[in-house]
Amino acid sequence: MSDWLKWECAFKDGTTINQFDETGFETTFKKVQENIDKVSVFKLVGDGNSYSVSLSKGSISINNTIINFFEDYEDKIFRLIFFKRRLTALYTTSIETDYFLGFQSTVDGKNFKNILRITKEKNYLLSGDCD
Repeated sequence: MSDWLKWECAFKDGTTINQFDETGFETTFKKVQENIDKVSVFKLVGDGNSYSVSLSKGSISINNTIINFFEDYEDKIFRLIFFKRRLTALYTTSIETDYFLGFQSTVDGKNFKNILRITKEKNYLLSGDCD
């Protein structure tokens, strides 16, 4: 299976939804998008690892190790960044999926993005861009 991580989403009101419920029924990511302003924490889990982004604090967590990007986060609005890329090597039918998880925020007119790239080989690449 090329999708080796599954998502979990916690909302500000304490409710949660998972990509798959206890019966195996898949919830589409559209359910998260429809309530994007209410998301508190978005998490990817699988292969014994977890990766999460806190949209209330502007932080990223890798296996419960928290990376804070802002000391003063109360007045900031953080927007979720989540997408995946399927990669096929030349001359093979092997398909790998890379995940990208993070947030962006506009602070003093500058756009900040902090993105975690997660590959099957467990390479974590953090980027902090501003323009």
